[in-house]
Amino acid sequence: MTTVPPAQNGRRTTHSTRTVTLILALGIVIEITVAISGIVIRQLFWGTEPVWPNQELYRFLIITNSIVGFFGSVILSYGVLTFIKGFRVSKSAFLWVYSAVLVFMTYKAFDILQTVHWQYLRNLFNLYWDIDIMISNLLLVGTGLAAVVGMVRALYDSNQSNLKLEEQNATLDREIRERQKSVSQTRASEEKLSAILNALSSPIFLVDREGRLLAHNSVFSMIFDGSRKTLIGLPIGEFIPAEAYETGWEHARKVFDTQVSEIFILSYKDRSWDVRIYPVRGASGSVPCITVLATDITEFLHNEDERRLLETSINNAAESIVITDQEGRIEYVNPSFEEQTGYSRLEVMGRTPAILKSGKQDAAYYRELWQTIKNGEVWRGRFINRRKDGTLFYENATISPITREDGVIEHFVAVKRNITREYQLEQQLQQSQKIEALGTLAGGIAHDLNNVLAIILGRGELVLEMLEEEHPGRESLETIIRTATRSSKLIKHLLMFTRQDASEQGPLCIAPLIKEQIKVIRSFIPSNVRLVENIAVDKEFIIADPSEIQQIIVNIMNNANHAMKPDGGTLEISLESCALKEAFIAQTGMLKPGDYIRLRVRDTGCGMTEDVLKRIFDPFFTTKEVGEGTGLGLPMVHGSVLRSGGQIDVSSTPGQGSTFDVYWPEAPPETLSEPETHERVSGKGINVLVIDDLSDFNDLLAMNLSNRGYEVHAFSETTDALDYFKGNAPTVDVAVVDYMMPGMNGKELAEAMHAVRPELPIILLSGYASGITNINAHEHGFAAMLDKPVEIEQLSRDLAKLASR
Repeated sequence: MTTVPPAQNGRRTTHSTRTVTLILALGIVIEITVAISGIVIRQLFWGTEPVWPNQELYRFLIITNSIVGFFGSVILSYGVLTFIKGFRVSKSAFLWVYSAVLVFMTYKAFDILQTVHWQYLRNLFNLYWDIDIMISNLLLVGTGLAAVVGMVRALYDSNQSNLKLEEQNATLDREIRERQKSVSQTRASEEKLSAILNALSSPIFLVDREGRLLAHNSVFSMIFDGSRKTLIGLPIGEFIPAEAYETGWEHARKVFDTQVSEIFILSYKDRSWDVRIYPVRGASGSVPCITVLATDITEFLHNEDERRLLETSINNAAESIVITDQEGRIEYVNPSFEEQTGYSRLEVMGRTPAILKSGKQDAAYYRELWQTIKNGEVWRGRFINRRKDGTLFYENATISPITREDGVIEHFVAVKRNITREYQLEQQLQQSQKIEALGTLAGGIAHDLNNVLAIILGRGELVLEMLEEEHPGRESLETIIRTATRSSKLIKHLLMFTRQDASEQGPLCIAPLIKEQIKVIRSFIPSNVRLVENIAVDKEFIIADPSEIQQIIVNIMNNANHAMKPDGGTLEISLESCALKEAFIAQTGMLKPGDYIRLRVRDTGCGMTEDVLKRIFDPFFTTKEVGEGTGLGLPMVHGSVLRSGGQIDVSSTPGQGSTFDVYWPEAPPETLSEPETHERVSGKGINVLVIDDLSDFNDLLAMNLSNRGYEVHAFSETTDALDYFKGNAPTVDVAVVDYMMPGMNGKELAEAMHAVRPELPIILLSGYASGITNINAHEHGFAAMLDKPVEIEQLSRDLAKLASR
């Protein structure tokens, strides 16, 4: 192949060397033929003696020779130009042009030659011949030069072709090596990819639009159809169950249509699969196939269910759960923590649980905690913590370290249960147990103290009867009697506090009692508390138990005094008559319209919040620190007020103080009577049997009764008394027995005596008789019950009344 320079149209044209050579040879043959024919024609018709004098033949030959010569010149010129310049004309175009020119020249030649004179024709032919010879020579010379140039050019082109061929061969060789390297790398990549895909524990495969399997990894074969040698090219519906296939192919169609990945969960062979379908885009942007990756998530879903169950349990747990890092910084709290502490999750994240410290537990307590958990051990204990609003709460906590496999502690988890209510109940139980123990103790103390006071009062009254009105020692003796009587009342208050005694309500002039209690209160209030009293009533009465009224005053004023600690303030006590109107009754929802006595205690202390105000009468509720209050004072006040027919109203403002208003209905006149006056009763002819383990009291009682005419037989031993009674039962009119005695108590002794003489009236005279009151004394076999210390006149009247039955 010969490559020629760019043609006139700017395109590089390549011609066959053989074709060009044939064109040149044809041109040369035609030119030589024309030259020879010209010589022959010239000799035949142009000589001195023409061989062929026929002018018409001469004209035909001249024209034919000229045309053929022209044809040869054109062909030869075409070959030379083609060989030298790379000139090329379409063969069809060349033939058409040549034919047109040939026809035109033939027509013109005949037309011209017909008119040309013979002599001129001969001259014209000579001229043509000379020109033709010159042109032929030039063409031949050009052809020779073209041949030389063509040979040189051929050699050059051959050399260039060889160089280019070598270059192309080198390029081709390099491309082959690169392609081989690329193929090798591609094969290696494919092998690596295949190894990676086969190493996957999940099946992965390619599917075309017709659902035929194009490629897959080894896991796919094992799971779906390991018995076949090859699955490539098979429809996947042949080895996947219909239900799973329909579900999966529905998602696959979406991927083919939308070119967007699909993710869904598919159940197959009792397993759950996470199926992900990805489009594989071709060069044109279409999706000829898809990649399917299926991951067995059965265990994951099981673990996820367990995790969700655990998370739900933690979030709904009543216990607060806190997770910290190894430095104690909070990383997680559950909703119960937020509810119990008042802190939100965002407020505590990154902080330490020290924000809950109340200061009630010392640093050593927390050091021991940290030492335990940092040693990898579990700590259990109790916290006294403080909420965000400042209130205290109690928690039982278990703190455990969370370690890595190598034993390094990464986190701590604390599970804490709010035991504030349990703690309060525990404290209440302890208080109840204390009160119960105090009641038991009070009963024993009351018995012994009342026995002693009975002797003091009895001896004092005995001596007082012996003294004249003007005797100087009479006043001191009266003081002793009043003090002993007051002590007796204090014991009764103690028994009422421990519910060991019942209240005795009756008409009570309250003003003197209030004034007396104010005197007592002044002795224990601190100096920075100013006491202001305003007693505006004098002789008004209420129906109440005096001892309960004393308790009400003491408890209310004690709370007021505590509310003003430590800065002090003003404590105001007022007592006045008031008429409750219907408007006030409707507003407060208590009592009935009418006349009332109102006791008001007002302080300037810390006051109470609305929540505290609602609970002040709840048993065991207290705002005082542990050990400072029992939570029983105000509940007892409330109960005492209600028992006396009254009502209590409390108002308070935080930071300004509290006001307690106690309302008692005024006692109607018909309930009031003049104090009874009794003449001294004579006990002449009445035989009284006295049994008390305290011989001094027996002697005192026998002396006082004997002075009033009674015949008294006193015993300190129950067995001696019972023996005497069995022998003298008909002569005994009335028996007086103590309750707590060795050998048998008063109730047992009464039962033994009634076994001998059922109708015998027996008076229970005791410093303390558990469960027996004036109301139920008959149920226990007693005709009456009197408390020590007893007034001799009261005892004498009861003895005379019972003996006369």
